[in-house]
Amino acid sequence: MKQNISLKRSLILVLILALILSTAPLAFASTEDKWTTMAPMSTPRYYFQTEVVNGKIYAIGGLNDGGSLSSVEEYNPSTNLWTTKASMSTPRYGFQTEVIDGKIYAIGGIVNSKKTCTSSVEEYDPAMNTWTKKAPMSSMRSYLQTEVIDGKIYALGGYNGAVIANNGALSLVEVYDPATDEWTTKAPMSTARYDLQTEVVNGKIYAIGGYGHNGSGTSALSSVEAYDPAMNKWTTMASMNSVREVFQSGVIGGKIYAIGDTFSNNIEEYDPTLDKWTKKAAMSTARSNFQTEIVNGKIYAIGGKDLSSVEQYDPATDVWAPKASMTSPRLAFQTELINGKIYAIGGYGGSNGKLSSVEEYTVVQTDPTLTVTASSNNVKVGQQFTTAVAIHNVTNICAEDIKITYDPSLFIYAGVEAQPGLKIYEADTSTAGTVRFICACEGKDNAATGDKDLLTLKFTAKKAGIGKVDIIKGRIADNATLEEDVTDANCGEDTITVEGYTDVNKTGDFTLLDLGIDGWYYGMDAADTDTAKFNADVVTDGKIDDHDLTAITQCILANSNYSPNNK
Repeated sequence: MKQNISLKRSLILVLILALILSTAPLAFASTEDKWTTMAPMSTPRYYFQTEVVNGKIYAIGGLNDGGSLSSVEEYNPSTNLWTTKASMSTPRYGFQTEVIDGKIYAIGGIVNSKKTCTSSVEEYDPAMNTWTKKAPMSSMRSYLQTEVIDGKIYALGGYNGAVIANNGALSLVEVYDPATDEWTTKAPMSTARYDLQTEVVNGKIYAIGGYGHNGSGTSALSSVEAYDPAMNKWTTMASMNSVREVFQSGVIGGKIYAIGDTFSNNIEEYDPTLDKWTKKAAMSTARSNFQTEIVNGKIYAIGGKDLSSVEQYDPATDVWAPKASMTSPRLAFQTELINGKIYAIGGYGGSNGKLSSVEEYTVVQTDPTLTVTASSNNVKVGQQFTTAVAIHNVTNICAEDIKITYDPSLFIYAGVEAQPGLKIYEADTSTAGTVRFICACEGKDNAATGDKDLLTLKFTAKKAGIGKVDIIKGRIADNATLEEDVTDANCGEDTITVEGYTDVNKTGDFTLLDLGIDGWYYGMDAADTDTAKFNADVVTDGKIDDHDLTAITQCILANSNYSPNNK
């Protein structure tokens, strides 16, 4: 019904400020799409990784003329400044990163000019600016893929030149639990592969294409398999029509798009419900080592080998359209999406060599859009979080009728606040899992133009799992003649992962006794508690303090089995 962004990219669907038409009573306005040169990184790099934490981009590791890099830089879009951060212990390229609870995990990669792979894992805490070594994987590997499900990192496939079988391609699958700092080996893929793509749809991981064992030797692959974490089982799915390696993929509306590769401009759409691949309109240019981002249900294919071009694919019309090109051709670069703007960072620029340059792309959006953005996409049981409802690309919108669903088995609805200048005249919360709000502005100075926050919904996490807060209907009206529905595709959603704590006395439920035990241990180091009997350090930080007692209290309030909560 609406855009479903891959969790790996954690794409925040917050759109850019539209050009305001001050007098016309129109519902939307447009701007010119363009690339703008931003402050460069201090270190040129390619085959590196980027992640976004708290609205800032982190450029991590990579490769340049000096070899593998361990350096890290932080980019603040609001100030257009790069800041050098603490380096990793292990220099690496061809690795993967993931974010869990605001911390970045760097996994595997290549460490030197001899192309030696590593199994090492490091965790970066942006708040403390520190890297901490974590438990390594069981096998050294590079050019792997990772996904996060239920707060755990799945590492899939990869390459190790020291492995003779399958020319170094690996079928290994491991899962990392940050809570225990342990890797567990899972069922391997049926096909050893690297340079693959993975996507998560409906809680299952799809391993797609890549380079590896094809039954009679090694080559580029078209094969696809799906992993069910609950069953620890891989199932062979329909193969793509084309073999692909060094390609890109993305998820929109529960369907996977495989885009281009080293030699191809082909696009295919995979429907997991039908287990079927369908050829779509091809890009105008074949490209490899390019990047994709998904904005408002459309895919942007950016750069590639000796390319600066950008194309936009609209699944609704199956059409690719050329967009403004980058200033610099680049490959082996990275992109990130923040506040509706795409940042192209570093890479290799052919005759220009290794790049430190950064460009910012302003996405054109002309249709009214409603978005919902969670204050955190990873929360703990009992923890409170909010979701901000905002409207974009409008002029003089004075009234809204918005219907929102949420998962009542995971989230407890705890109230709503309207932004200043907006009043809620109807708040229907009578049905668990559904809320509806009819709002109007208080005076012309408070009408919505461009981008405007409307509502803040409050929730408490009830139990572990993955759930959505989803705008399913929206109608808007202006100050003159316009009244229209926001299209389903432009009604946004956000996904929240709820992770559980282990209760103090390990009974499986949080009760007042857990709080009493931690009250006894308050102020002590976790190592000085009776760790054989108790998990007193609930919020793992080495101390028994207010963080632990607050978390326990929240879990007691969320525990439906705790009898005072049922009276």
